[in-house]
Amino acid sequence: MFAQVELPDPGLPWQEQIRSAALSMYRAFRRHPVVPLALVTDRANPTSVQAMSRVDALVGALYAGGFDDEGAWRALGAVNALVYGSLSLSTGGFAGNTQEHAGAAGVEAYITELNPVALPHFSRLLRWTRGGGVDPEADFTQALDTLIRGLEDS
Repeated sequence: MFAQVELPDPGLPWQEQIRSAALSMYRAFRRHPVVPLALVTDRANPTSVQAMSRVDALVGALYAGGFDDEGAWRALGAVNALVYGSLSLSTGGFAGNTQEHAGAAGVEAYITELNPVALPHFSRLLRWTRGGGVDPEADFTQALDTLIRGLEDS
């Protein structure tokens, strides 16, 4: 599975290496949602050089960005949290339709059950999602860009 995750080009700026690695990981694991489930529940812990070379490249990009050991550890955690959290939210809890946002099936139930007067903001947002505005990969890339800007400032 990890062989499907492309190694970032070490000639790119560190920010682009992080973006490339995280986006490749997101795309590969989104195609096989059972893999991140196994990883986050400790049912699988990759230890092969091939699998871990992807993590090593990501950590190398962080070191190239000037992070010390503690900073690299925390930044790696942030990238992993974004990748796995986004996958959890966008793949139906790792078991749903990988081409559809996880909440799409439940939106209609929320819309009919929730009181829009009591919850006006959430109700408005749910109605917007029903119109097809949700794009899991676009949501992920925007969050990733925000995370990278935050890493640049740290």
